[in-house]
Amino acid sequence: MAIDHRYLGWATHAVCSEVLEHLDDPVAMLKNVRPLLAAGCRLIVTVPAGPMSAFDAHIGHRRHFRARLLEETLREAGLRVAELRGAGFPFFNAYRLAVVARGKKLIDDAAEGGQSALPPSARAVIRAFSWLFKLNTSKGTLGWQLVAVGIVD
Repeated sequence: MAIDHRYLGWATHAVCSEVLEHLDDPVAMLKNVRPLLAAGCRLIVTVPAGPMSAFDAHIGHRRHFRARLLEETLREAGLRVAELRGAGFPFFNAYRLAVVARGKKLIDDAAEGGQSALPPSARAVIRAFSWLFKLNTSKGTLGWQLVAVGIVD
């Protein structure tokens, strides 16, 4: 696929959110978009970390990242990692554990109509997590939602 030369070095800011975990070769994808990024461009990347659930695999996740793997991926693609943190500690992590524990049943729930098909107790838990997520921290690397800033030098 040819790149329109008008866009070479064009982007000063870019977002790659919830994409890399779906790819067999995330480094190759980042290298392919690299020519579109201007010097100094800030690329915000988000990926899941922590254990993978049956539902994650069902929706096409190939892997979940650890901070070190995300950092290596960005560096191999030619980006300097300016920031990397794990968001969502502790309640997002607890939510993810509940998703893992639900296993393949969650896939069935989604096929049957999503949240409205869940029993009232499960809907109450989801509402509680929605409130608890406001208390999560985005500092440190303990959260199972990784956020990184890569810079084009």
